[in-house]
Amino acid sequence: MPLHAGDMMLRVAILLAVTAGAGALASHRPVTSSALARAAPRAMADAAAPACGARAPMSDSSAIAFERAWARAASARDTAALRCMLDTGFVDTNWRGALRTPGDLIAAGNAAPALAQHYQDWTVQRFDSTAIVRGLNVVTGSSGAGVARVRFTDVLRYRSGRWWAEAAQETVVPERAR
Repeated sequence: MPLHAGDMMLRVAILLAVTAGAGALASHRPVTSSALARAAPRAMADAAAPACGARAPMSDSSAIAFERAWARAASARDTAALRCMLDTGFVDTNWRGALRTPGDLIAAGNAAPALAQHYQDWTVQRFDSTAIVRGLNVVTGSSGAGVARVRFTDVLRYRSGRWWAEAAQETVVPERAR
């Protein structure tokens, strides 16, 4: 069901009160306008979260499932899904060392659609609501021959009942290191 403007504003107001005011409520301090201003961008993003996908438990397996869905969305150039997965502050350091924002990734799409990507060697380290996911992407051509091996590290944050990508970095594994 789509959210109407009034519904969205009510949800934002509730999220602002909860996000900015949780500490204030516990300590009986008033919620300041600066606390509300700091919480507003996150609350707006969180208010849209349920429209972006189903809730998932905070677990290693759900972090890997998020990673797989992110890879599928990138390969399919699914801009709506990518907007729901990449936090507004997300930054990717690609294999060439360039920094890319969510807008850059969405605009670029998948540069090489003829290549297949095979993910393996997954590891997940969790720290409270943050997960560091590492793995290996084995890229193959249409013949199935290996083209490149790319190690990646992604930082995910669990918020509003699901994972969000906060940062990513890719490094090409040199031939001699294989």
